[in-house]
Amino acid sequence: MNKKHFLAISSLVGTILGAGIFGIPYSITYSGLKPAIFYFIILGIVVTCFHLMFGEIILRNSDNHRFIYYAEKYLGKWGKYAILFSTIVGLGGALLSFIILGGDFLYLVSFQKINPIILAVLFWVFLSFAVLRGFHFVAKLEAILDTIFFILVIFIFASIAPLADFSLIPFSTSNSSGLAYGVILFCLIGWMSVPAARQILGSKENLKSLKKIIISAGIITTIFSAIFGLVFAAISGPLTTPNVFQGISLMVNPQIIALLAVFGTLLISTSFLIIAIYFIDCLVLDLGLNRKYSRCFVLLLPLVLFLLGFRDFILLISALGVILGTIDGIIIILCYKKAKNDYEREPEYELKIPNFILSIFILILLAGAVCFFLP
Repeated sequence: MNKKHFLAISSLVGTILGAGIFGIPYSITYSGLKPAIFYFIILGIVVTCFHLMFGEIILRNSDNHRFIYYAEKYLGKWGKYAILFSTIVGLGGALLSFIILGGDFLYLVSFQKINPIILAVLFWVFLSFAVLRGFHFVAKLEAILDTIFFILVIFIFASIAPLADFSLIPFSTSNSSGLAYGVILFCLIGWMSVPAARQILGSKENLKSLKKIIISAGIITTIFSAIFGLVFAAISGPLTTPNVFQGISLMVNPQIIALLAVFGTLLISTSFLIIAIYFIDCLVLDLGLNRKYSRCFVLLLPLVLFLLGFRDFILLISALGVILGTIDGIIIILCYKKAKNDYEREPEYELKIPNFILSIFILILLAGAVCFFLP
């Protein structure tokens, strides 16, 4: 694997493994093991296919654009405004979730001695500075943070895995499984990082590896998210909290908790950086807005929402998963079908997904949305 391949897969994995992973243990204990495993299998396959379809759409076009542009090109104004809505709500909400968790994690790092709201604002300041440095700085920083993150993962799992008791996880509960659906879907979504992966790979020769990189990232993130959720749910059982590390604080010494919080901070930092850059590029490249004003809007939106009191992490990411997954997923399918006959260049890979499979994907998304909003 050359350097560009490593940076590309780091970008995908780092973006997908964002804030959502920390809500999975709670969603598993809330909804039960049975629906959670079912969602991981089904959504892992479906979302990876969406990533591949979006990758093919991008490769069939010559210019450097984002989802809003492709939605308008292939579906007209209604597609543009649908994706504009999901972009502002979905990505703005995703950045908000990172700020919420950043403050909570740094609060644990400080051994609960500094106000988490103050720490959340400081976290936002640091990441905003990194975003203002630009894409190439972010890509390199993300690769470094991801490497540190995986080193910490090995150490942490070796330390806490013996505490896991899988009998503490209910097989099923009387609660709605819609919460688990939304959280897991949010956790696996990462198509906004596919344009960044293409930009990192650059040359036509490197782009031939994009399909393999997307599939590898989908497998890594799905398996890792499932293991992470199961292990932490098995450690804290019925004491599992929306912020997973608080739930195990009575069973693990403070030093390990602080290390876990450092691990969490690193992980959400990489996602914040890539999603913020993607959001800015959507406004600049697809809507033609001024880059300076776009940066201000993207960076200030989540901070303002946070200061206004929008801090219910689990409800936020579950709702965002349903909104992003349903709207973006259906639009990706429709654009993918149009792009097969309307393209500017031959793509480095081409999928052959039958129409009935695409219809099943749409039904899965609609059924999940109904399950969430009408439990």
